[in-house]
Amino acid sequence: MQRAFSPSGYLDRQADQIEAMLLDYDAPARVEGGIVREDRVRYHLTPNVGTGVQSLVVAVDRLAETLGVEGLQIQTEVDGVTMDMPFHPAAGVRMLPLLHALRGIQPCTSLVGMQTDQRPLLIDWARSPTWHAWISAPGGSGKSELLRSLLLSLALTSRSSEVQLLGIDLGGRELAVMEALPQSTYMLASEAGYAAELLHWLLQEIEHRKRIGFSNPHMFLFIDELAGLLDVMGPALDPLLYEIGLSGRQVGVHVVGACRSAVFEQLPSLRSLPGMARAFPASATGNNHAPIVGRFMFKERHNETTVDIAWLTARDLDTAVELTRSGWRACERR
Repeated sequence: MQRAFSPSGYLDRQADQIEAMLLDYDAPARVEGGIVREDRVRYHLTPNVGTGVQSLVVAVDRLAETLGVEGLQIQTEVDGVTMDMPFHPAAGVRMLPLLHALRGIQPCTSLVGMQTDQRPLLIDWARSPTWHAWISAPGGSGKSELLRSLLLSLALTSRSSEVQLLGIDLGGRELAVMEALPQSTYMLASEAGYAAELLHWLLQEIEHRKRIGFSNPHMFLFIDELAGLLDVMGPALDPLLYEIGLSGRQVGVHVVGACRSAVFEQLPSLRSLPGMARAFPASATGNNHAPIVGRFMFKERHNETTVDIAWLTARDLDTAVELTRSGWRACERR
């Protein structure tokens, strides 16, 4: 069953996350708002009894550092703190206008973003040597935004008869939109036990497809963050993902994921998976070599491409879901 999706639900989950982190920093506060203002989201933080405003400001600074959020704006008020957070990466282009402008897109295609030569970077999953993709990057780099754009652009180019979607997101935030899409096969796995069951089921589905010679519709497993699942499954996770990815190439099954760089380094088999494209933060040129938020190096075999990711505003998220559910597709049909 498809669930309703709205930006407010996404922002409510972010508010809950902020509240939980403030509690960990011994500065409990009530977080309200989630008001979208162009490319920023404003929250109002009201300190609980016993929490001073200054302590709350210090905790918010720590929170921003932990999340890797750049450009956070804080303003103290009589009854608390106002916090403005960027909603999308600083770099990149809006996904929906770019999809509307493109011509000749085939089904089963994802939009990555815009290359430095101002050409869009597309992944044709059905025909390209890129069969799987993984984004490894620190928090605050835009990796989850990139993953979500790959997911939604795929949904906007493909019918349910062409693509089926599965998802694992133990944070339950970035991929929550999946449950509102008509191509989704099962509920998003946001708990480690269910996620492990889903992986074993998918391996069984691959074996079933092999027996009957079945490879359509293409099935995509999207994963955001693996740390929690790695804690539960331990060393067994790496060979399981490798087997899914390796066997899945024969029967139309793809693995597309994102996690922090340190977690990815603990998965040597996944890193060596054939057909795996890699995305990682691209550094700025000149004297400042710090990565630019939303800019990635996309590596496929021996080719490397710098790309500014295609992102969605809160309003665009809602529009993308409605377009998908209405049957609109940004691709040519034969």
